[in-house]
Amino acid sequence: MLPLEELKVAIVNAHFMGIRSRTQLTQKVFDAAEKLVAVGSLANVAAQCRQIKDKVGYAVMDIDAEYRDIALKELGTIDGTIRSRVLS
Repeated sequence: MLPLEELKVAIVNAHFMGIRSRTQLTQKVFDAAEKLVAVGSLANVAAQCRQIKDKVGYAVMDIDAEYRDIALKELGTIDGTIRSRVLS
């Protein structure tokens, strides 16, 4: 776990953040995250990592419908993103 000041520096350019179920984020963290679009649970990360082949992986996120379009747009700006899609 990062101390608050280190987390605030680390998150400045983040578009998405994955957290563990017991993680508590404060307003100070959100204020530092100027580009943050969504926060998601990392509950499935272990299973996802096992399914990565070579250097290509994937992430599954639940994002509220009202943020769907901006999330897709922001994902497309991240270097290395091959494809983003929405499943309803």
